[in-house]
Amino acid sequence: MPFKRVYAACRTVAFRQIICYTLSIMTAITSPADGRGAAGVTMRDIARAAGVSLITVSRALNPAAAHRVQARTRAKIERLAAARGYRVNQFARALRSGRGHTLALVLPASRHFAASEYYARIIFSIISAAHAAQYDVKVHVMHFGESPRRHLMRPDESGADGVIYVGFGADLAPALRLADGAVPAVLMNSIAMRGRHSVDADNECGGRMAAECLLAHGHRRLSVLAGPAGSQNAHDRVRGFASALAAGGVRLAPGRTMHSAFGISEGRHAAELLLQRSARISAFFCANDELAIGALQAVQARGLRCPADLSIIGFDNITATALTTPPLTTIEQPVGDMSTRCVETVLQLIAHASPPVRQLFPVRLVMRGSVAACPRGAPRRSSVHH
Repeated sequence: MPFKRVYAACRTVAFRQIICYTLSIMTAITSPADGRGAAGVTMRDIARAAGVSLITVSRALNPAAAHRVQARTRAKIERLAAARGYRVNQFARALRSGRGHTLALVLPASRHFAASEYYARIIFSIISAAHAAQYDVKVHVMHFGESPRRHLMRPDESGADGVIYVGFGADLAPALRLADGAVPAVLMNSIAMRGRHSVDADNECGGRMAAECLLAHGHRRLSVLAGPAGSQNAHDRVRGFASALAAGGVRLAPGRTMHSAFGISEGRHAAELLLQRSARISAFFCANDELAIGALQAVQARGLRCPADLSIIGFDNITATALTTPPLTTIEQPVGDMSTRCVETVLQLIAHASPPVRQLFPVRLVMRGSVAACPRGAPRRSSVHH
């Protein structure tokens, strides 16, 4: 039986105290699995060299307790540990604390996950922030139709002390309600839920920025590549876009919005369908950059020029948007800062519960070469057929 389950099964305080005491001894005695460096250095060796107690060394090398050791002493212990190749035995520490020092990062099902720079940025940023706090990260990409509930079980069952969900819509709500806070959870760019901690870009504001940019350039014949119907991010972006149009006295015409999965091929197909419906479109707003790249391909395949005939705005500011011809105007969200804040928030929740807060990060318009003044009359229709 795994050690975590053995520990969870010890219901009496006395028995748990015995286990904790035994494991505290395990951290300092001579065993290759118990924090030895290359030269077999133990925590007791560090304590002896530093002239401090074993418990002082233990606290100094534990991020959760290091504040209890004077800065000068802590720095001395850290230097000795580094110089002698000492490694903290995270396994014993996890058993003593009842925590595995592990976070779960759960991402929605996507056919284009492996090619997504957006998710790559999030994964890298979360792992970096967690590593700095001496936490590991388990990354799980959902299968289509899979329930996210299993990641919200108790830590001794799920193997994670906290969970970060990224990019989920209404399908996440039932799982969170059923879990009832068994594991601290933070939502990033997901459905807004009362009573849940969340970190979001101001997606609605970003949609408004895109609309105001196009309106300022004289565009009125607009179409929207709206992304997945179940995506909260996409929904908020389109809602902000529509609200700014309405404020400017412009109505988004029926049939000018197309839902699809996020992806370049999906964006191209959606744009082709919208262009077939109307040759009078002067601009596309796309709910993410991959859709915008696909729309650009569709426009150019029809013999139209961007931005002379048709303007395009995306969302996210992935690297590829600066490399297209023309470079794409987009709305940038601070993915790295948001990801770091998710880790900070979930670690705070692991340490102690706190009232739920929605943390909203500002976005900004990145002007490049895919937006220009609206051309007079309708864009010319190409004789190219696909």
